[in-house]
Amino acid sequence: MSIIALDHVTKRFGETIALNDFSLHVEAGELFGLLGPNGAGKTTAISVMLNLYPADSGTIQIFDQSMPKDEQTIKRRVGIVPQHVSVYDQLTVFENIQFFAELYGFNPSEAKQKTVAALDFVELTPHQKKRPPELSGGSFVVSTSPAASSMSRSSSSWMSRPSPSTRSHAIPSLRTSAS
Repeated sequence: MSIIALDHVTKRFGETIALNDFSLHVEAGELFGLLGPNGAGKTTAISVMLNLYPADSGTIQIFDQSMPKDEQTIKRRVGIVPQHVSVYDQLTVFENIQFFAELYGFNPSEAKQKTVAALDFVELTPHQKKRPPELSGGSFVVSTSPAASSMSRSSSSWMSRPSPSTRSHAIPSLRTSAS
């Protein structure tokens, strides 16, 4: 199964060409990264794949479904780890992650189970009763992003600009969960 199939995709912002005849194919089970300097179009490519910015030309298929025609079905299957994570300082670590589970539509019982599993996955269980300011910024942000992403009913997780510590923590975990 093809997870991502972009063929000859172009995206312009006014006179600026952000993606020019961009093609990418990723098969199920592959781990890949978009690498390049600032302004190379990495974040734009992810945004176009999810139809946050509609492509000007080319074809996009995610999980063998067409974007934008099957946009809602596709988005339900992708867990996105954004470049910047929003957390609520007044909520505990547990409550922050549970909040994401409820946003994804889990009932309270399911949300609690998913939160427990996610905290275990990112090794934050010992800190679940703490509030974000009580943790080092790095450990909370690094761990919260993959945990929040795991709340979706996704079969794929995408990270936009993962930090070195996010990569070192998340990639081995994602490899384990993919196998």
